[in-house]
Amino acid sequence: MGQTITRRKVLAYGAMTSFVAILPRDVSAIEPMTALQAVGAVAGVLGSINQAQTNSELTRQMRSINAKLDIVILNQQYILQEIESLRLFIDEVVWRSFRTNAEFDLGSLKDRYSFLMAGGLTSSSRGKYDALATSIQDITNKLGRYDFGAFVTFASGVGLALMLRRLLVTPPLQMADLRARFKEKLDEWLNPNNARGVAMALTQQAASISGKRAQIEAYPREITLRQWSENQGDESAGTTCKFQEVLTINGDLTNGFSGVSRVDKWDCRPYHSHCKMCAAAPANAAAIKSLLATAPDYSGVPAPGALNSPFAGVNEINALRNEWIALSRHERDLQFVKAQIEAASASLKA
Repeated sequence: MGQTITRRKVLAYGAMTSFVAILPRDVSAIEPMTALQAVGAVAGVLGSINQAQTNSELTRQMRSINAKLDIVILNQQYILQEIESLRLFIDEVVWRSFRTNAEFDLGSLKDRYSFLMAGGLTSSSRGKYDALATSIQDITNKLGRYDFGAFVTFASGVGLALMLRRLLVTPPLQMADLRARFKEKLDEWLNPNNARGVAMALTQQAASISGKRAQIEAYPREITLRQWSENQGDESAGTTCKFQEVLTINGDLTNGFSGVSRVDKWDCRPYHSHCKMCAAAPANAAAIKSLLATAPDYSGVPAPGALNSPFAGVNEINALRNEWIALSRHERDLQFVKAQIEAASASLKA
């Protein structure tokens, strides 16, 4: 996984900006936060806003909701860096465009949001609330045009917009229309035919995992390491025999692979006449200890192993296994993101 977001980094990032960040006092209660935790946090924010049936209920949950939005948006730079390292997106060009054009837009709007929240909604500030809600809706709609890697930032914008519109007591039909427009963008990311969606990413990842598994299954389980001939006995009664050292690879994807070598001896001939084939006699067949840990990791995905076998063939197949493990872990990451997008979409359902 990527780096953990700590409170020290929150404060360091805040000091680098030109805005005054208003952090709730209980922000530390939700730290540390990784990128995948941020994905779950923003999905939870949308669920909390939707579950609050009345404005009084929303007010009671506001502090918790704002705390989550604070920690996610103020740490946007670190979270997006981790999303990039985990490759929780599809198109490199689209992702770079998103990072260049939209990464910090929502952060400045969040500062304005926190400033207005600190003063409360009054008749004199109502126009500012409405203008800010419109600005947040505009930038959030633009975020929905990128691939699903923008989900954390997009969902944060949705949360800010919905909070403001709820506080402004927006008519129910308008609220339903707003939720439907946001939901439409989330559903596009869930569409299996959308080249920028998480469902498409999972399809591609499954194909990569299947291809890597087939490559491992096709890898030879016996490899000839070397062959040679050797004279045995004296010149009057000696023989010449052929030898070969063979590596046998044992193991599976779950437990990793190990190797055992044996020496086969055959085609023994006297110096001057042919004799029957000598019986094969294994020699030096000492087992090599297992290279990889057997304990499963990451919800059933095994842990990767070291590539320190004296046999190149064993290291090669274990390297393929490690690649398969990395693909499988990435698939679990994508499945998690997809589940959170589905939860976010469900929370916006009218």
